[in-house]
Amino acid sequence: MAATFAQLLPSVVVFARWRRTTVARQWIALWCVAFFLSDALQLILSMAFGTNLWVFIYISPVEDALLLWALSHWQTRPVTRMALRIAIPLVIASYVVIAIIAGELESYKTFSGPFRALMIMTWTAFTVVTNIATAPERVWARDWLWTCLGVLLYFGMFVVTEPIIAAMPRDQVENMFRVYNVRAIGDVVAFILIWRGMRCPLPSNSSGST
Repeated sequence: MAATFAQLLPSVVVFARWRRTTVARQWIALWCVAFFLSDALQLILSMAFGTNLWVFIYISPVEDALLLWALSHWQTRPVTRMALRIAIPLVIASYVVIAIIAGELESYKTFSGPFRALMIMTWTAFTVVTNIATAPERVWARDWLWTCLGVLLYFGMFVVTEPIIAAMPRDQVENMFRVYNVRAIGDVVAFILIWRGMRCPLPSNSSGST
């Protein structure tokens, strides 16, 4: 539950000064809201029907499109910004196709889930590296740094834990909960890092790009 509500922390900061913030932060705030609504829907479906794994194939593309679009505003060159935006439907189509081929539409995303996370982590890491190379001074005061660190932690935990949970026998419910609890702690830390990024001083250029 704490991990779910932690997702709203960055949005609260951004919504409080929506007209005075950057475009990148606005998209990050929308992404966090989408994550919160996704978790709430999954909880409702789990309580009503006992399973909610099928909903990921419909919700994940929306979440990922919002996040990657936000990252595009932090690209240091117009060509990489355009490349990332063109890559959004390609990335989404790729892991949806993998999910269909692997028969994961209503099960744990053993193959498509880590692939999706790795694609997002690649673009996130690229954003960090290129921004540091372009403006190495005062990086600890940059919203993109803290946000990307949070995103990397979140999806890194996903890459590690999802295959472990999928490989566990169904009768090891207690061990599954332990893995989920560890991931929940990581999720809370991840969104605190993103919240920290949303509280950084605004750049002189309010367009959202570096």
